[in-house]
Amino acid sequence: MKKPAKTKAKPAATGKATPISDGLSANLYRVVFDLSTDALLIIEDATGKITDANGAVETLLGYVREEIVGKSFPDVFPDDPSSPARPPAVYGPVISGEFRRKDGSVAVLDMTAAMIPWPTGTAVLMTLRDAADRIRAEKEKEALIRDLEEAIDRIKTLRGLLPICAHCKKIRDDQGYWAQVETYIEAHSLAEFSHGICPECARKYYPEMFDKEKTGE
Repeated sequence: MKKPAKTKAKPAATGKATPISDGLSANLYRVVFDLSTDALLIIEDATGKITDANGAVETLLGYVREEIVGKSFPDVFPDDPSSPARPPAVYGPVISGEFRRKDGSVAVLDMTAAMIPWPTGTAVLMTLRDAADRIRAEKEKEALIRDLEEAIDRIKTLRGLLPICAHCKKIRDDQGYWAQVETYIEAHSLAEFSHGICPECARKYYPEMFDKEKTGE
């Protein structure tokens, strides 16, 4: 009986895959990279030079790809000593900072960075996104929280001891002024008043109306 022929095991792949290591991945990389709505920059780790940029960079910062590829990142986006940028803010993996556009205006952008394999070694994939919508949402949230806190504070003031006149039922406020009960409560809570008249007061102040009801007139 023949022994089965031995087959040589294929050596394990040791090379690192890169975004442009073959035709298929190169095409896929180009499509994903170019169609991203976020501005994407690839910066060579060893030299700090920009090696690629997508179309969204032009939309966000005004630079076309050919203007910045091959240039050093600090040369394209230098710190302006005459106009100090606000210190970067960190939101988990996101860093928010100022970038100067091609026209000289300043944009506040949210930035993330990740190390990726690259044909020359490693590179930094930088993602930039306009922070205007996030800042607007945060301001609206802060305003809402502030309004709620003020409303809670106004409601809390009604839980304390209120000085009220035993005769006219006016309430004394913190400034020493006397106000009608409804005026004071409306100023210190979310309550609103609509005025009517109770049956007892109606009989007391408008007796003629009840007399007419009794006589059937």
